[in-house]
Amino acid sequence: IPAVDELGTAGWECATLTAPMDPFGDTDEGASVELAMTRHRATGDRLGSILVNPGGPGGDGLSTAWGVRSALSADLLRSFDVVAWDPRGVGQSTPKIDCDDEVPPGDVRFIARCVEFTGRLSSFLAAPYSAADMEAIRIALGEGELNYLGYSYGAILGATYAAASPDRVGAFVLDGVTDPLTG
Repeated sequence: IPAVDELGTAGWECATLTAPMDPFGDTDEGASVELAMTRHRATGDRLGSILVNPGGPGGDGLSTAWGVRSALSADLLRSFDVVAWDPRGVGQSTPKIDCDDEVPPGDVRFIARCVEFTGRLSSFLAAPYSAADMEAIRIALGEGELNYLGYSYGAILGATYAAASPDRVGAFVLDGVTDPLTG
């Protein structure tokens, strides 16, 4: 994974992970999403990785991770790789959510135009799909359990992941107390 040095991101590695657009296999089309990822390696004896999500929905995970790292304790940074991703449809991940710039968000046509412009990805953007992406990231990292820090909507993603994969939950910090059924 090549190191990047832009916008103060020295020491961060960037990569993409290919994940199925429909991880639950309800369609046979084999379409995929490319998840943009970043990682800052532990500075000492590594115990594992911690995955970070900024929330939103729609938050850019890569730039948030670059800022979050400075808020984490030195002990945590010595022991854990800090890993983040741009969730499907967001930031540098592809394909992207695309909305009609000529229809303002308050217009009743806005959501319909977003679905039209985004295409089939619009059917695969809910929390369970992002939680499945988190599982794909855990596997790609070679971790037995997922350690996770989720802010705002990221707390819902963490809760969704934990409900789907309780035997793979490591240390989880979910900063929001939001009912995942009502948002």
